[in-house]
Amino acid sequence: MDYDKNRNETEEDLDEDVKTRQELIEEAKKIDPDASWDDTMKAVSDLRRRWKKIENWGSAFEEDMNDEFNSVMDALYAKRNAGYADVQKIKKELIARAEKINSSTDWKKTNEEMNELMNQWKAAGSAGRDMDDTLWTDFNAARQKFYDRRTENRAQMQSGFDNAKQEKEAIILKAKELEASDDWKKTGDAFKELMEQWRSCGNAGRDNDDALWEQFSASRKKFNDARQAHFDEMRSKWSVVEEEKKKIVADAVKIASDKAYSRENTAALKELAGKWKAAGACEREKDEALWKEFRKANDDYFAGLRAFNEQKHTEWRNRMIENRNRKMDLIERQRRSVAHMQEELVGILAEADMEEMKEDIEDKQAFIKELEEQLADMDQQLRQK
Repeated sequence: MDYDKNRNETEEDLDEDVKTRQELIEEAKKIDPDASWDDTMKAVSDLRRRWKKIENWGSAFEEDMNDEFNSVMDALYAKRNAGYADVQKIKKELIARAEKINSSTDWKKTNEEMNELMNQWKAAGSAGRDMDDTLWTDFNAARQKFYDRRTENRAQMQSGFDNAKQEKEAIILKAKELEASDDWKKTGDAFKELMEQWRSCGNAGRDNDDALWEQFSASRKKFNDARQAHFDEMRSKWSVVEEEKKKIVADAVKIASDKAYSRENTAALKELAGKWKAAGACEREKDEALWKEFRKANDDYFAGLRAFNEQKHTEWRNRMIENRNRKMDLIERQRRSVAHMQEELVGILAEADMEEMKEDIEDKQAFIKELEEQLADMDQQLRQK
């Protein structure tokens, strides 16, 4: 009886274990092979632990079940290994991409790309414990090369920032020395030169550049505002001067266009020239245009005056020559008359008539002398003019 009882209990335990193994196999088959391996690994480990706890009765049936269970496990591990291979491929591609861009000098863009590669690396999952460390070492080395270069560049940039800061501070001091100057042309050119120097300094760093620029700009603004105020005032004065010079030009043009060449008009033009000088200057372009008109009116008048005087001189010379010729003719007639009278003097017997004739001859000779003196004076005038 005890033997039968024990045998029945053994058969019941075997049946229970077989049932449990079958349940575990079915549970293993239900594991989603596409789920994350972390979740799958937990389920696989739990199933294997529970499988090992079941007593092995040494039956052929158990061997078949064990083979079936291992087959399901192997399929899951094969899926895992295939996933590892896919992740390995993804991570090797990420390593290649990191190595391709780690020599870039586009620091901002490349940093964003490196961060994106890191996000993709994390999202890729595991490539297997053995491969994960190796792949990470390569990936991190590729990334670190870029970050080391960026750190070195930042150090160089900081050195450049410091140099630029010193140069810009020196320019600011020069600008402060110039900001109150009223030598508008010279100082304006000096500020242009300082601006060129400022641009050539380069960047002094985000923390410094804006503050330095504000200081430099403040000096430039102070000078430019003062210069603008000065020229605004000057333009107001120029407007008055311009109107005055327009009137001077109009008066000069009228005198020239009238073509009345007189001492009064010549004196009036000279007086206008004095007024022009006394009026001062207006805006350069307008001043030059007005001066051109004024100069032309003067040139036209004095050119006409010269022609007028030359004509008067020609007329005077012609009259002088005509008058000289008449005097020459008169002298010749008087000389012939004197010669004739001297011939008649020989035949005059009466003393009274002779004395009268001599007086007439002396009068004519005196008149000839007077005419010769006039003639000599005319010749001298003609030679001088």
